Amino acid sequence: MKDILGEDPSEKKGLRLELHPKIKNRLKFWAEKGLSSEDRDKLLTKYKRSEGFEAPKINLPIESNLSVSAKKRDTFRVLTQNSIGSALMAIVSVASTLITETEALDLDDAFEKLFEAKKILADAFHQQSLSRKATITPSFDKMTKEILEKANADEFLFGKDLVENIKSVKAADKVVSVAKTPAQASNNQGKYLNSSRPKPELCVATTLNFYVKKTKTARGKLGNLFISTVKPLSRSTVTMVNRLMRMMK
Repeated sequence: MKDILGEDPSEKKGLRLELHPKIKNRLKFWAEKGLSSEDRDKLLTKYKRSEGFEAPKINLPIESNLSVSAKKRDTFRVLTQNSIGSALMAIVSVASTLITETEALDLDDAFEKLFEAKKILADAFHQQSLSRKATITPSFDKMTKEILEKANADEFLFGKDLVENIKSVKAADKVVSVAKTPAQASNNQGKYLNSSRPKPELCVATTLNFYVKKTKTARGKLGNLFISTVKPLSRSTVTMVNRLMRMMK
């Protein structure tokens, strides 16, 4: 009956691998964050690559015709290839020992090589995420590009909170833009002032303070708050008061 039915097409195929939490958590961290340059260099130096596991060099006639950006991308990919090469050297070393010296296998040594190989591969995984980001980000505006470059990958290349991050940054930028925009009144500064007179900033408090000081002596004789600025000893007309109020808007 099972032979007739065959395999259940709805079931996921592949091995069901069990990962120890202590190993899984560490590898997940390195896959998302990568290794430091110092740690990476130590591991790649420790597991030297033999012929066939070193990233192939670019032929000189081809290299001389590459653009700066193309050379930069290739240098990054060479690092990834060499990382994989070093990881393969560590794994093959353990496999070779299993074939030739089964009884003399040093478990601690084998575990160290396998774990460090996985560490290198997790870092190579991270390098590929960076490479994908570098390919994608130039397509966006400057602000979005900066957000994408700082984003950390998780189940999504630019993080699951990307949309919220972009919205919050752009909203903050709008607030800053509004704060930097000069008040409309400043564009009218001096509109109602005679060019030969002092031009205080069009702030109500500043303008009123300027007026009070300017007319202190004249007002002392007349007892009025508003007096003519054209004829300091005259009482202010309605027109003059209106002009002053417009100046203070």
